[in-house]
Amino acid sequence: MTRPNAGKAVARKLTEYTLGLFAARQFIENNKKITRREDLLGHRFVGYIDDLLYDRQLIFMKELYPGETPIFPTSTIIAQMAAVVAGAEGCVAIAE
Repeated sequence: MTRPNAGKAVARKLTEYTLGLFAARQFIENNKKITRREDLLGHRFVGYIDDLLYDRQLIFMKELYPGETPIFPTSTIIAQMAAVVAGAEGCVAIAE
């Protein structure tokens, strides 16, 4: 994440993390397999509401999936996971 450059916030690195792609079993069974970046095209995603993100670096979906918007935009990763678990017909990228 980006360090704040103003205000009274104190920032320190907590850990390294990577993003992984997750989906409900039904999505995996009913859609073509994703094995490389190009395979993302044609799939639907659960994602963030860009205007509510606290860090612009979290707007990675536009890089991965240009020109598309999430089928279920939310403000938190918890809501994204809940949507996928509940059967939203899409996948989500979250920290592993």
